[in-house]
Amino acid sequence: MIDDLSLRSRSRWAARICLLVAILLPPSIVGAWIFLGPEALIANVVDPAQPLPQGMQLFAIVAVSLVAPVLVSFALLSARRCFQSFAAGNWFDEDGARALRRFGALYLAASIFGLLLPAFLSVLVTLHYPEGQRVLAWGISTGRVLSALAGFMFWLIGDVLVRAAELAEDNRQII
Repeated sequence: MIDDLSLRSRSRWAARICLLVAILLPPSIVGAWIFLGPEALIANVVDPAQPLPQGMQLFAIVAVSLVAPVLVSFALLSARRCFQSFAAGNWFDEDGARALRRFGALYLAASIFGLLLPAFLSVLVTLHYPEGQRVLAWGISTGRVLSALAGFMFWLIGDVLVRAAELAEDNRQII
């Protein structure tokens, strides 16, 4: 038997944590760019003989590096809605299921963008280099692939739960 109060309490905590991380994630990335500086964050791509990116090029690099964290923040806000639904005792609620599905879709999008991010950044960082010295570097990691798979699974489970909630509502209307 599931301890309803314990599960609802944990869901409330999970919703709070999702909100906190969603709020702090993008500013922490901007803070890293400000406090560590671009030389520390793009050191593995930059040729020490070349000048660091400046102006609009640096702005584009920072903006591109923020896409995945912003998508994750929106995903966490969707997860928060799902946990809030659970905290209210709505285990099979259509809104909670839609929030879970949205979480999965956003997390999948963030993971896919994270797979492409090194290529985008390598091109942006070396854009000001002379012709023939520009770099297109791409790598793939198990962690990023597994993140994309997890996002896809949450999206699919959320979709199944939405359909189950719709079916349950149809059954309630018949009776």
